[in-house]
Amino acid sequence: HRREPQESHDGAEYDRAQRRHRQQDDDIDRAEIVIDASGGLPTIGDVMDQEGIAVSTWDVLNGQKQLSGNVLLYDNHGGHQGLSCAATLSPLPNVKLTIATPEHSLGIELDYPNRPQYMEVFYREHVCVKPDLRLLSVEKDGNCVQATFQNVYSEAIENCVFDHVVIEAGTEPNTMIYVNGGAKPGHWGGVKPGQSGRGGGRSRSALFHSAVASERPSGFGVVVA
Repeated sequence: HRREPQESHDGAEYDRAQRRHRQQDDDIDRAEIVIDASGGLPTIGDVMDQEGIAVSTWDVLNGQKQLSGNVLLYDNHGGHQGLSCAATLSPLPNVKLTIATPEHSLGIELDYPNRPQYMEVFYREHVCVKPDLRLLSVEKDGNCVQATFQNVYSEAIENCVFDHVVIEAGTEPNTMIYVNGGAKPGHWGGVKPGQSGRGGGRSRSALFHSAVASERPSGFGVVVA
């Protein structure tokens, strides 16, 4: 995301910034391929949440959601994201935290030296850890949230009630620019170097999302947006 220059007493610096941004726009206009590398957005994975009541770890960590009471954090990612959110929530005096995961232990994607810093907090704060449980769905139950789990081995169903449910299941690509970027039909990441377009020439003006553009196509002018 480009930050617009702020006008200040240094008029020369402002003019230079404006020229750089105009040059960037010109480069994009002339590009034959634009790679959209605009990152991802939090997802709840396969959990059924028809009422949109689950909270992402992003909302907790950036302070947009202030939670209290009996809180479930479902970690289907196994990285720092879920555990750092749990380490933020568990010391709060008005939070009783439960962490559930479909894996046999927490932080499955972490190297062992990174795990103790989280586990020390969880033991100290008496966090309840529920392994081997896959969260199937969440739904309102009065003023609370009912979470339905399934054991990954026995397939037994378990229902629990919480005040809030936080889900960490990684991210999915942010495709807003990719979908609304104005690329011509047939140019959605499917153009190959040397592919012929209309009139026998090389196809031009293609838009790729970084999720599908694994390497730079040779012979094209490329701009990463």
